[in-house]
Amino acid sequence: DHLATAISERIRRLAQIERRLLDSGGFNSMSRTQSLKTRLQTYHDRIKSAAPGYSSFFDAVKVDAVELDLLYGFDELQLVYADRLAGALDTLETAVKAKQGVDEALDALDDLVREANEAYAKREDTLLNLTLSA
Repeated sequence: DHLATAISERIRRLAQIERRLLDSGGFNSMSRTQSLKTRLQTYHDRIKSAAPGYSSFFDAVKVDAVELDLLYGFDELQLVYADRLAGALDTLETAVKAKQGVDEALDALDDLVREANEAYAKREDTLLNLTLSA
């Protein structure tokens, strides 16, 4: 929930920056910002809908210490991505205010959103493999 809330804040912030960009004549960037918001929302929804650590009494999945450390690592990485997204939004906001470097800031944010989604997919794959091997 904490991570999903953090990503929601990033989505709201991107919408605010997008409005500033539009107000300053950046209409050409709207399709990019819309795409970024959609992909951030997808990332948020994947995190928000992730199954909690519950399984029924008979479906217990045995996880050893190495696998548990790996999962903790994936979860810590998602928190790092939330921080990095905030930093990328800072850069975008600065570029919009200065009216220069907007495309580069959008490129960096785009790359980061893609990377975060890919990292989360690896976490899901790892969980699926743990379940299948149990």
